[in-house]
Amino acid sequence: MLLKYFRTPHKIIVDTRSKHNDKKFITKPMAQNSQSIYTRTLKSLFNYYLKHKHIPENVIEAIPASEAKPTPIDDDDLNKILNALTKFHINLH
Repeated sequence: MLLKYFRTPHKIIVDTRSKHNDKKFITKPMAQNSQSIYTRTLKSLFNYYLKHKHIPENVIEAIPASEAKPTPIDDDDLNKILNALTKFHINLH
């Protein structure tokens, strides 16, 4: 069930192009490396419970990380970040 959620989570986004800032849900699979981080962390946590005999077995299988190119930041998000930095008078040069 957890892996199913990772593959089809619902994410809320705000349409900034709309005058009403419409909110809508989109379905976007979580990246494999994000899945890897979550499952490795959960596996470690469940190993702790297993070691202390709170559970009979560790049911979490870690998803391997993959070699991937980073996804560029969306232009709208980048502009928001840069605008926020200028509010704090952070010089980017």
